[in-house]
Amino acid sequence: MSSKRRRKHLDLGKTLKRGAPRSLPNELAARRLAVFGISGSGKSNTATVILEGLIRNGEQVVLVDPKGEGWGLRVGRNGKPAGGLDVVVFGEPRGDLPLREEHAGRVADFVVDTGQSVVLSLQGFDTDAAERRFVAGFMERLYRRKSKQANPIRTLVALEEAHLFVPEAGRVSGDVAHVVSSIRRIGRQGRSAGLGLMVIDQRPADVANSVITQSELLICHQLAHKSDRDALRGWVKGYDREGQGEHFLETVAQLEPGEAWVWSPAWLKVFDRVQVRLRDTFDSGHTPDGSRAKRDVRLAPVDLDQLRGQLEEVVQAAEASDPERLRRELVAAQRNLERVTAERDRLRDQPRSDPAELEHALAAERERVTDELTAAWQGKLHAIYPRVADVSTAWETLADAGDAVTAIDTGLRALFNGQAPRPSAGSASSRRKPKPATSPSGPAPAAPKTPTRRASSTASVEGFPLGERHRGILDTIAWWNSVGVSPDWNRIAALRGFAPTTTSWKDARRDLWGQGLIDRDYAMSDAARGAAQQPDRQASLADLHDAFRRRMNERERALFDSLLARGGTATWDELSEEHGFAPTTTSWKDARRSLARTFGLVRIGGGKLTATDLMYPEGLK
Repeated sequence: MSSKRRRKHLDLGKTLKRGAPRSLPNELAARRLAVFGISGSGKSNTATVILEGLIRNGEQVVLVDPKGEGWGLRVGRNGKPAGGLDVVVFGEPRGDLPLREEHAGRVADFVVDTGQSVVLSLQGFDTDAAERRFVAGFMERLYRRKSKQANPIRTLVALEEAHLFVPEAGRVSGDVAHVVSSIRRIGRQGRSAGLGLMVIDQRPADVANSVITQSELLICHQLAHKSDRDALRGWVKGYDREGQGEHFLETVAQLEPGEAWVWSPAWLKVFDRVQVRLRDTFDSGHTPDGSRAKRDVRLAPVDLDQLRGQLEEVVQAAEASDPERLRRELVAAQRNLERVTAERDRLRDQPRSDPAELEHALAAERERVTDELTAAWQGKLHAIYPRVADVSTAWETLADAGDAVTAIDTGLRALFNGQAPRPSAGSASSRRKPKPATSPSGPAPAAPKTPTRRASSTASVEGFPLGERHRGILDTIAWWNSVGVSPDWNRIAALRGFAPTTTSWKDARRDLWGQGLIDRDYAMSDAARGAAQQPDRQASLADLHDAFRRRMNERERALFDSLLARGGTATWDELSEEHGFAPTTTSWKDARRSLARTFGLVRIGGGKLTATDLMYPEGLK
C-alpha cells in the first residue's frame, strides 16, 4: 500500500485469519456504523480507536458522552498531556467549558462554524430527560446547519450508551420520541450533509432496530445473551448474501476480550475476525484498581482565551439566562413601575397641573418607552434561552421600562413645578432627527430608495390579499437583491425595523411561504417580484452602509463607523479608547452585541470585532 493510500485510512487492528492489518477509510466519518459488545469485551476501546484515527487524519468527530469519560481523548495513554488529541471538552467532570440543556443550539453552531472535534459530556445533567432534550436540540440544529452548507466537511457523531437516546420501539414516548426522531433523521439523511452516525452500546436488544438496520458497518464484540444476538438477525437477514450470517451469530458469543467481527457486506465488502489494538489515549473509563486510580492525569492544554472568544455568545447567554437573577430583576422593576404609576396618579390630581399638557407629556413619554423597548428587544431577547423565555421576556420589558419610567417621573415633577420637561438622551424626540450619516471617505451618494412603510392599502397577488407586513417583507427582499446579497430573516428584520422574533411578522412570512410567493431561501416568485417595491437603481456599498446607519442608535453608529475607518477590524480596547468609555460599560457592550446579533455585521472573538461579509459583500463597490 502506498504512503498516499495509508494516509486516507485509519488503523483498527489485525485480522486473525491472515494476520494482515485491517484498516478503515476516512470516509467512515460520513457513514453509519454500530459497535456492540458486553461490558469488558472491548467495545468502548474499539470506538475510541476509530475516533482517534479520524481525528488524527483531519476528520471531525462529535462524541456524545453520557458517562463523562470522553475527556480521556485529551490525554496520552500514560496520563500525560503528550499524546492527547485536539478536542474541546464540554461539561463535567473535566470540561473546558460548562454544558447545560439550553446550550444545545449554540454548541451545534460552534461545531459547524469551527470544524472542531468535541466531546459533549452529559454527566453534569440532573436527569435522563434533560440529557435527551439537549441531544435532540443539538442534533436538530446540527443537521439543519450542515444541510445548508455548500461544501460541508465530514462529521461523525458518536453516541455512547445509545439505548438512552434511540431505545427499542416499546420504550419510545414523550421526550424520547423527540430525540429518536432527530437521530433517525441524521441516520437516514445525514450523509448528503456530510454527517455520519456511530451507535455504541452493550446490548443491541435495547437499541432501536430501525437505527441498527441502517448501519453499513457492524463491529461486534462478544454478545453473551441470545436476545442480543437475535436483535441482529434483521440486519444479518437484510445484508447477508454469502451465507456468513449463521457463522457470525454462532461465534459472536465466543469472542475473547478485544476480539470483534468487522462486517460490511455492501459497502466495504469485508467479513473479518479482528483483534483490535489498544487505544493510544488515556482509558478514562477503566475499572479502578488502586494503583492507576492515584495517577496524576493532566489534560493537554487548550487556549481558553481563544476558545472563550469563539464561544463568547454561549457564555454571555448562559450568564444572562440565570433564572434567579431574572426573577429578582423582575420583582425590582415591577416595584419601580408601581411606584412611578402611583406618583403619576397623585400628580394628575393636583390642582396646579394642566390636564391637557400633562396628558400630552405622558403620551410623548409612552411613545419613547415603546421605541426604546423595541430597539432593546432586537439586540437582547434572542440571547435568552427557551426554558426561561417567559421570565426573561418579562424581565427585559420591565427592566427597560424601569429606566424609562424614571424619566417619566422626572418629567412629571418638572411639569408640576411649571417647567417644560426636557427629553433625555436617546429619547424618541432626540432620535427622530439624527445628523446626516457620512461614510469615512465623505458624504455618501444619494441612495436608492430603501424599503419604507407604505400606505395601508390592500393589494392581491394571484388572489391572495397582501397586507402591510407581507409587502414590507417583499420590498425588503427586493432591496437586498439590488445590493447583490442573499437575504435571511435577520437581515430583513434589521432593514425593516422589527425584532426577528415578532410574531406578527413571522406569521406574514409563513403566509408568503404558504402561497409560494417566497421560498425558504427568500427567493421571490415572478408574481411576488411584480408586487414588490423595486429600488430605482443598483445599490452601492455606501448605500448599504447608510441603510444600516438609519436603523442604528448613536453608539451602534459610532462603533460601525470606527470599524469602517479601520478597514473592518478593531480590538475592543482600541474602540473604548477612541470613544472614551470603559471596556466594561454595559451600554457600549449592548451596542457591540447588537452589531453582531441584530445586524450580523461583525463577529466577536479574541477581544476584537471583525467585519462579516455583510459589511463588505463581494462584488459591491
